[in-house]
Amino acid sequence: NVPPGADGSVHFASTAASPGRVVPRAPSSVAAPSAPLGSVDPMTSPAGPAPRATKLTTRTPEDVLAAVPVVLGFVPQDSVVMLTFGARSAFHARIDLPPPEQAGEAVEALLEPARRHRVRRVVFLLYTEDARRAERVCRALVAAFERAGVDVVEALRADGRRWFALL
Repeated sequence: NVPPGADGSVHFASTAASPGRVVPRAPSSVAAPSAPLGSVDPMTSPAGPAPRATKLTTRTPEDVLAAVPVVLGFVPQDSVVMLTFGARSAFHARIDLPPPEQAGEAVEALLEPARRHRVRRVVFLLYTEDARRAERVCRALVAAFERAGVDVVEALRADGRRWFALL
């Protein structure tokens, strides 16, 4: 499987904002609630123009694995990450890695938005030490996405020390 792009590279935009200046301060003795219990306040927009998306180029599995925390804004654990390419609006997703018997739910959670956004290609990254679990979930994802006409460019498992090809 060769990643998309004439030069064998994959390009995607980071959805994580660049870290701002960090100012340490002593914690208050009692934290005040940010909102009444059961309510959710809307997020506010930053003052000024929105940050520009960062274009990342990856050519190897190591590059893709290094890019995921930049794209998501955190290092995933016990997760399935889907990087999408060729969609009308770019997006990437992370879900909890399900037990193999619930792989259908993972397929549904990832395939529906991929179809809605007309994704043409995906890369799956499964973060777990459990090789058997990752392989079974990956097989379900690959089969469903390929039946839906979405090319699975690559699928990798990372256990925190090494990565393994799943395709």
